[in-house]
Amino acid sequence: MKILLVGQAPGRRIGGDAPLAGRAGRRLAAVMGLTYEEYLRVCDRINLLDSWGGKRGKGDAFNLKDARRRAAQMNLFGYDVVLFIGVAVARVFGEDGPILIWHNTGAQRRIIIPHPSGINRWWNDKANLEQAQLALGELSQPLRNSVDNMLLIYCNAR
Repeated sequence: MKILLVGQAPGRRIGGDAPLAGRAGRRLAAVMGLTYEEYLRVCDRINLLDSWGGKRGKGDAFNLKDARRRAAQMNLFGYDVVLFIGVAVARVFGEDGPILIWHNTGAQRRIIIPHPSGINRWWNDKANLEQAQLALGELSQPLRNSVDNMLLIYCNAR
């Protein structure tokens, strides 16, 4: 199973070389029922923008024009599952559904999830966390099987 996580931009203290890693990645891994190492190994991660856009009001600034240009260059169709991290990111790709509801686009499954940063208070509500675990936890077994198969192939090749 090939999974892509699409984020908005690196955080202001995080370089652009490791999208959705660090604390945010650890939270996503836990919600998906994976170890952090499994998460890093099996999930491709990319940001729409190369740098943090600064602050605007209570939230982050989001350069919609640049995001749309970058999204038009991305190929999402090589993936079985795409997770859009945040509603703004999902809208750039024409997704406007509710969060944590799976929908199919051809053979691909897509879902919008709230950004897992420590600033986002949505994750502090236990009911929200349980809802996210229920929605994303179903990915862990197929992903674990993929990891096991990759390790088996690697070990046999040695």
